[in-house]
Amino acid sequence: MASNEEVWEALVKRLAAFGSREKAKRLAEGWIETDEGNMIPPSWVRAGSGNVGDSV
Repeated sequence: MASNEEVWEALVKRLAAFGSREKAKRLAEGWIETDEGNMIPPSWVRAGSGNVGDSV
């Protein structure tokens, strides 16, 4: 039987792999990752970015 630490390490590895796949999928769909690590959907912009369509 695996120890709690082994189970935890296996879970962390699986979650990291899932996160990597999801991030790659979103980037392929046109999402943008900010310097802060936030994911912005396609066609959205940050307020005050100077792009057309920014909210006031």
